[in-house]
Amino acid sequence: MLHWVCGRRASKRGLLALSIVCVIAGFAGVSPAYADPPPVEAYGRLPAVSDVSISPDGHKIVMAQSDATATAFRIIDLDTQQS
Repeated sequence: MLHWVCGRRASKRGLLALSIVCVIAGFAGVSPAYADPPPVEAYGRLPAVSDVSISPDGHKIVMAQSDATATAFRIIDLDTQQS
């Protein structure tokens, strides 16, 4: 079935060409948004928390916490939420 476009009968080839032009025009203004990459220092940093373990009775956890200068071990009582 052929359609009427601008007062003239359109061919299948003409409709295909018009469709392709519309698709290309629609994507012409679309560009992907890229986030800024993380700074290079982020790749050399140690993780803030590592080596997390839970006690055999399930009431305490121990973890290693690191900052820019030192690493410390922290024991947290899960019942009281205190270290």
